[in-house]
Amino acid sequence: MVVGSMREKDLAGENARLVAENEALIAEVKILQGKLALLTAHNSLAQGMRGEWLVSESINGTITTHNAGHDILTAGGLLKLEIKYSALNVAVRRLGSGGSPTLRWAWSKPMGESSKKTYDRLILVGDKDPRFLDQYQDKASPYVFFDVPFDEIVPLTVQTNGGKYRSIQLTTNPRTAKSSASSLFTKYQVSIDELNARYGL
Repeated sequence: MVVGSMREKDLAGENARLVAENEALIAEVKILQGKLALLTAHNSLAQGMRGEWLVSESINGTITTHNAGHDILTAGGLLKLEIKYSALNVAVRRLGSGGSPTLRWAWSKPMGESSKKTYDRLILVGDKDPRFLDQYQDKASPYVFFDVPFDEIVPLTVQTNGGKYRSIQLTTNPRTAKSSASSLFTKYQVSIDELNARYGL
């Protein structure tokens, strides 16, 4: 009787673990399907997916030369946009606890190598964390987007490399974000459609 009861508990625990794993895989598949659809629709993105291409294609902007002080000119050349892209990075792993890792986005040197870049808007692009899909504003895109005015960038940054550079670091979980960049979720998050409405033709 006790053995049967223990066996049922083991099966229930295993079932709960498999259900959670299945949900995580379904969320990852949704993101991959979104990326595939985007790459299929825009063949040029498939050759070197970078934030500049993604935003430029979406708003009909013009990508500038490598040594320009910004990445994209909006249609009509009215605004200069700097684009930064980040994949998911492991920030803290709960070693030995079996917990999931804390992931973050890290956008380095938004002001350039010598901190002298000037432009109008900083567009941050990050891969979505499949665990928090329902908490991001743009439900259709596999990416999150933030649109920051130039004069509001520095308070979002932290010093890196012994103070030589600045970067923006943000946890992918909006509910636990407490860093200097946490206001990105509440104040600057936009959808790709909003970017198009603001800066497209």
